[in-house]
Amino acid sequence: MPKKLSEANVTVPEYPRTRFIRTAPPGSTPAFQDVTLSVASILIETTDTRPDECALVRLDAKGDTVWRTIHPSEIEARWQATHEYCLEDAEWTVCS
Repeated sequence: MPKKLSEANVTVPEYPRTRFIRTAPPGSTPAFQDVTLSVASILIETTDTRPDECALVRLDAKGDTVWRTIHPSEIEARWQATHEYCLEDAEWTVCS
């Protein structure tokens, strides 16, 4: 079972460094949806596959997953979040 390690509230920059594009539901136009701006918070959690591996999970305001990426370690997941959202260390909350 994944364990939450840390989390932070985020604001997507005016010019995002990373974009998240999903396929739209069948019959919708356009065929793809940019879900980048719906990210409101992020969390880093362990995965069940490898001991050091972590997931960086981007959540919308309702707490639903917008996008999830896997990283070799918590440090690399945190670096990716810092790159995408310009986070400072003080903005993270460590989960118990």
